[in-house]
Amino acid sequence: MTLTAPPNGRVAVIGAGVFGVTAAVHLARDGWQVGLFESQRSIMVGATGNNVFRLHRGYHYPRSLDTARETKQSVESFVREYGEAVIRSKQHLYAISKFGSRVTAQQFLEHCRQAALEVDVVSSPLLKTESVELVIEALEWRMDPVDLRAIGQRHIAAAGVELFLETEAGPSVVDDYDYVVLCGNAKSNALMRQWGVAPPRRQFEVCEVAIMKGAELGDTDIVVMDGPFNSLSPYGRREGLHILYDVEHSVHHRFVSETFEPPEQYRALLSNPAGEQTELTAFEAMIKTARQYVNGLDNAEYFGSLWSVRTVLADVDATDARPTIVNWVAPTVMTLFSGKLVTAVTAAESVVTELRARSGRDHAQAVVPEHLCAN
Repeated sequence: MTLTAPPNGRVAVIGAGVFGVTAAVHLARDGWQVGLFESQRSIMVGATGNNVFRLHRGYHYPRSLDTARETKQSVESFVREYGEAVIRSKQHLYAISKFGSRVTAQQFLEHCRQAALEVDVVSSPLLKTESVELVIEALEWRMDPVDLRAIGQRHIAAAGVELFLETEAGPSVVDDYDYVVLCGNAKSNALMRQWGVAPPRRQFEVCEVAIMKGAELGDTDIVVMDGPFNSLSPYGRREGLHILYDVEHSVHHRFVSETFEPPEQYRALLSNPAGEQTELTAFEAMIKTARQYVNGLDNAEYFGSLWSVRTVLADVDATDARPTIVNWVAPTVMTLFSGKLVTAVTAAESVVTELRARSGRDHAQAVVPEHLCAN
């Protein structure tokens, strides 16, 4: 593929996580001929299938009001596209730690006010009063990864997207396409170099989400904020299992650079979405921290681990900002840098708008919000 080739309506989307799948489907619905390329054996098995599956609405980002507002504004479109995968949790609790939190209870409540987030201050037997200074019940839901993948597969088929699994896509593979959209998370930077584009610095993290059994939490999701603490949640619709993420111990390897290759000991785990047990787990450190704040974990046991490479902006520790950015990096190559899963549909709409504008197909398309398109 040449970077200056005239358009004829063929688009290659590289990376079949939720962002790549959604972008490919929306492009196909808009009349483009779309090829979707994924190096794994199935769609949505990377970062999409290995996280805490929270449908963020902004509570989680008290140090980044922009991220909070972006996620809140995106919820409706995500539910419209993937509603069958959404689990409307009975109770979703956010707690502010009394010790080592980057925000106080008052600052958190002020953040919720500024972000127009619903807040109900509560007490809960699941949180230890000696360790937390505030507990709120939040209007927030979670997703089931199995249902999300099934919906994605149906949408791909219905839209007529041509899917290429177990395919490493580069310039030679997609030579007969007119445009390329890179949605490959950690791999996008390396692919940019294949097109002669200098990739930006990113922070790459090898992350573990632990699966546990025996936790007595019911259908309640719990987040302890805002620092090196935990998130606990039922594991989709799998009865009797919960997932545990720890801000400190879940990140096994962190590297800031233009490109990234995970350490050898993690590579097999990253390509296996089954959630099996491994000696590399940090579960004991995770559960030790969680037990300082959360009741109902005395009988919790390690069941397995979900692994992924998370890619975030470099040098944003102060704000923990997680923006979603659509950006042209060459005349016919676009990147979709994914923030939170909930922004997948608004990002796909931005991709369609950008390709319409660049190809000259439609100048009447609605203006894309500035935070979703950096040119």
